[in-house]
Amino acid sequence: MFGKTYYHGLLEKYVILFGTLFNDIWINRPDVNDNVINSQKVPLSYSPREKLLARINGIEENKDPLKQPFAVSLPRMGFEIMSFDYDPMRKMTTTNRFIKNDTANQDKRSFLYTPVPYNINFDLSIFVKNTSDGTRIIEQILPYFTPEWNVTVELIQDPSVILDIPIILTTINQEDVYEGSFDERRSLIWTLSFTMKGYFFGPVRDQSVIKLANTNIYDYTIFDGIGDDSQEAATRITITPGLDSNGYPTTDVNNTIDRSLIKSTDPFDYIIKIESPPNEE
Repeated sequence: MFGKTYYHGLLEKYVILFGTLFNDIWINRPDVNDNVINSQKVPLSYSPREKLLARINGIEENKDPLKQPFAVSLPRMGFEIMSFDYDPMRKMTTTNRFIKNDTANQDKRSFLYTPVPYNINFDLSIFVKNTSDGTRIIEQILPYFTPEWNVTVELIQDPSVILDIPIILTTINQEDVYEGSFDERRSLIWTLSFTMKGYFFGPVRDQSVIKLANTNIYDYTIFDGIGDDSQEAATRITITPGLDSNGYPTTDVNNTIDRSLIKSTDPFDYIIKIESPPNEE
C-alpha cells in the first residue's frame, strides 16, 4: 500500500505481550488447617468468550450429540482483542524520527517516522466453578494495576525502537452463568477489560548522510521595482564536518581530513566557511 510493502508484526507482539502478563497464574487450594493440598496452573488461551464458554459446557453446534467433545476443565482464562481506537492525545510531531546508522555504508542511514498511537482494547475472561478460585485469581492481578502497568518492549529491531507500553485496567465484571436445572454445570465468569496504549509504525526508509551544506546570500539592487536576478551571490556559507587525522573533532578547515572519509558515527565538529564574494570552483 502507498508504494511500499512492509510488516513489523506489531499486532502479534501486542497479543503476545498481553498474554504473557497472565500466563503464569497459579491457585493453591488449602485444607482446613490452611495447608496446601493442591496447586494448579490456570490455562490461558486466545479465544472468544462465547466459544470458550461453549467448550466449557461441552457443546458445539451442528455436531452429533454422541460425538460432542469433553467439556473443558475449570479454572481457565481466555482473552481477545475487542476494538481499536485512535488516540489523538498521544499524537506526536510526525516529522520526528528514529534513526540508525548503516554500519555497512557510512554514507547511509535508516529511519522510521514517529508512530501512530492507537488504543487496543482487550477483554480477559476468567472461568471458574466456585467463588474461592475466582478470588484467588483476581487477587493476583488487581494489585499490579493502579490502574495501569507499564511494560518496556522492543517494538522494532532494525532500527531498534524500545518504548514503554501502558496497559490500563478499565472495568471488572462478574457473571454467574447458572441456567437450567440443578444438575446443570455452573460457571462463574470474571471479565476484566484492559486498554493497551500501543503504537503502529510505517516502513523503514533509507537516507543519505548530508556532509555538505551550501547557503547563498544575494544582495539585490532594486530599481523601479525590477530586481537583477543575473547577479552572483554576495556571500556563500559552506558547512562541512570537521575531524582531524587523530579522530578528534575540529573546526579548522586546514586541519581536517576529507569529508568523504568522515563517518556518520564519528565525533566530528562543524566547519563553517564564509566566502564574500564567493570563490569560483
